[in-house]
Amino acid sequence: MTDSACPEVSVILPTFNVSPFIGAAIESVLQQNFSNFELLVMDDGSSDDTVDIARSFNDPRVTVYPREHRGPTHSMNEAIKLARGRWLAFLDGDDTWAPAKLQRHVEHMIANPELDLTFCRSRMIDEQGNNLHITSPRWKGTLSYRQLLISNPAANGSSIFVDREALLRAGYFDTSFSASYDHELWLRVALLRPDNMACIPETLTYYRRRSGQITADPYVMEQGWRQLIDKHRQLNPEIVNALEPKSRSNLCRYLAAIAYECGEIKLGLHYIKESLVSAPLLFLRTGRSYLVTGALLARGVLGGLLPGLFQRRL
Repeated sequence: MTDSACPEVSVILPTFNVSPFIGAAIESVLQQNFSNFELLVMDDGSSDDTVDIARSFNDPRVTVYPREHRGPTHSMNEAIKLARGRWLAFLDGDDTWAPAKLQRHVEHMIANPELDLTFCRSRMIDEQGNNLHITSPRWKGTLSYRQLLISNPAANGSSIFVDREALLRAGYFDTSFSASYDHELWLRVALLRPDNMACIPETLTYYRRRSGQITADPYVMEQGWRQLIDKHRQLNPEIVNALEPKSRSNLCRYLAAIAYECGEIKLGLHYIKESLVSAPLLFLRTGRSYLVTGALLARGVLGGLLPGLFQRRL
């Protein structure tokens, strides 16, 4: 494409050893109702067939950039520098989108010029693409810095759509982070101006849960949260000090759910206790607290007696 035919949207797709899933991810982009995009596949030194599969797509909008292994933040920062679109959309190499994903975000951003970032709801799927009947929080309306610090309703990077110039003003992904690097960058975008983020209340992203993910490791996720809090304490000490207990409570409930999925019931109950102690009122007012606690107790006390199907449903 020439400069006069620049795409409106740059889709950034970081990959690393996702050969079983990369084909479906790219197909979901190429099948979008909105077609004026470029797709930047940023491979982070894969040792499997990821690059070959990505290169097999014969579409001029797709460009594959193989790079040495340095981590996803480096790949995405490089893609941001290469991107030509007015807006940036992020998709992990093992996730997929609904066909209306880009169109809905573009329409919403045009209709609401006060926004710098939008996100949609996500549905969780397993490695085979089956519906896990778990969705991201039902957020409505705009999202403030304070609200985003307490909890991340965007849930994952594949749900994000952001104005490129706004992101450049906020800065790039922090390459010192091993987890929560996307959440941390969205917080910096939220600092640009009030009420500049909003949720599109449609399920347009399918987030794949699988073994080996960063988000499946409670220790790595807790470390990433601590980095995030420490960094933003330097930027907004009063706000962070006031909201840290609520943020930790939500984090620990999430970590308890991860521990449950890994079969680490004792660890999960530890995180539930930490969630309650950190912010008792928030814990007791949140329905998911009871769901996660109940699941952990049921599996811990009655796990050997419950049918496998019922345990998975919990």
